[in-house]
Amino acid sequence: KQKFREGQHAAAIAECEARCREEPANQEIKRLCAMMHAAVQNYGRALELLRQIRNPDSENAEVLFNIGVCERELKNLENAAQCFKIYTEKFPDDPDGWATLAECRFQLREFDEALTLTDRAIKLASSSLPAWTVRGNCQKAMGRFEDALASYKRAHQIQPTVESLLNEGLTFLEIDKPTEAIDCFTQAITLAPDLAALRISRGDAFRSLGKLQEAVADYRAALTLRSNDGETLKKASLCLLELNQ
Repeated sequence: KQKFREGQHAAAIAECEARCREEPANQEIKRLCAMMHAAVQNYGRALELLRQIRNPDSENAEVLFNIGVCERELKNLENAAQCFKIYTEKFPDDPDGWATLAECRFQLREFDEALTLTDRAIKLASSSLPAWTVRGNCQKAMGRFEDALASYKRAHQIQPTVESLLNEGLTFLEIDKPTEAIDCFTQAITLAPDLAALRISRGDAFRSLGKLQEAVADYRAALTLRSNDGETLKKASLCLLELNQ
């Protein structure tokens, strides 16, 4: 654990794996090893270990939840949704279970079902940031832009996050309000200055207002972060052509 906390991830995981081989019945070391793998986004191995220690007859909330997370990150969305369905049946008072199940349903494009699930999460915890975020995503996907903005605003009130600000800004662009979108993207950039998507989105908003120099500046900043982005290079070039540069 100490090695992992100090950033020696590979060494810590190697030691954990060795312990797993030496003590195959030790569920705690397998759980720890799974968490380490998940932390470095090796979700396949984490899922394998978690399945080894899961006992369906006596579900452990942490193990079951993390199995669902691994399935979701591996894009096994149906498996993830089924896992979180079991989780919400076993642990119905946990709002995170309902919110994460809602996210799976959203990714499966089952928007009505996902909205119903966010209601369950919000009823249990009105300050559930994941629930309000998924709620906004569903409403945006359904073309209910004003409702989506209200949900993202609520999420932002709970805790300002890059995701909620980005989504709010993109929704403002959908309803042709680029000035409001720029404000959202600017706030998000202060939180994550190295995220190219934010610079690109703000550049698009500037371009829609005819502020081409500002757009080029954002596109160039994005290209320093993501140099092989041909689409952004094209946008910057078109702006420069319009500026006779």
